[in-house]
Amino acid sequence: MWAVYGVTKVPPSNELSLEHVPPGPPVDNRTNGAVSNADAQAWVNAGNRESGWFEWAEASGQLPFLAHISAESLLNPAERTALDAGATIDQPACNLYPAAAALFPIGADGLAYFGSGTLNVNDKYVIVAQFPSPCSPGVAKYPDGHLATLNEPFVSSTAFIPGQIVHDLVLGDIWYSDGGGNCNDPKGPPPEWCAR
Repeated sequence: MWAVYGVTKVPPSNELSLEHVPPGPPVDNRTNGAVSNADAQAWVNAGNRESGWFEWAEASGQLPFLAHISAESLLNPAERTALDAGATIDQPACNLYPAAAALFPIGADGLAYFGSGTLNVNDKYVIVAQFPSPCSPGVAKYPDGHLATLNEPFVSSTAFIPGQIVHDLVLGDIWYSDGGGNCNDPKGPPPEWCAR
């Protein structure tokens, strides 16, 4: 069952419980009824599930698995380099689980924003997530035992996570994202995403 995910080890069936993955924060649904409050909350919860699997994959050195939970282009190059070198990565919870979240439709201005970079998206909705700040960067542990703090690009604590819900028989519901951004982006994201 796990072979299709390209893993070299299989996590326990209760992996996300062992990690104490929290449910998503109460969502601020800005879709004007296009998405129900229940679905909006389920999508944010699925975002946290995806982050839990991301945490497991990096901590277990499972680089190929990451392509199954989000677009490969979203992985920080420093993390990819470390994983390629056989390292495992310890990510603090403040890098993974937002303290607040809102769901917005992606209108023409949002599509133009995402299309102005290298991450074109075709999604209809974006989770705007506020992460605790300040937060420590991830730490890579290499096969020879040495540790290295990963260089994280400077970003706002408010991140954009465009995507869609995926119902995976093994992983459960996850929010699969294929783009990203943040409120410090000079390309100018839609102002309502950052006016919170």
